[in-house]
Amino acid sequence: MKPIGLCLAVAIGACSGFGEPTAVRVQTDAPEYMSASPRVVGFTIVNSTDHSILISRCGDHVNPAVDRWDNGGWVNFYSAFCLANVSSAPLAVGEHATYADSTGLFARGVFQLRLGTADTPGQPITWTARLQ
Repeated sequence: MKPIGLCLAVAIGACSGFGEPTAVRVQTDAPEYMSASPRVVGFTIVNSTDHSILISRCGDHVNPAVDRWDNGGWVNFYSAFCLANVSSAPLAVGEHATYADSTGLFARGVFQLRLGTADTPGQPITWTARLQ
């Protein structure tokens, strides 16, 4: 059985092994998963900054986009979306705080979660997390 590899990044963060971590990072409950899909992946957002950050969410959950490693680069596997009748107000993660959530992966491979982030209310949410 092939493992499901997982690397997570936020717009101002980086994955271990692909760059130095910054003040805002995401950690998974395991570095890889040896199971058939679907698989629930737990993750924690760690805000080490001296200010709150805003994270895109849908209802009661953080709403990540998922990229898959393919032919030497990241390609969009599925995009974050939220039904119109569900609140999409961003989640504030306070200074030096953490927030835990989970998402599902329904295939095997190496994946990256991208989280929409902003520093202040009214600022556009950015989805620019890509591993360099």
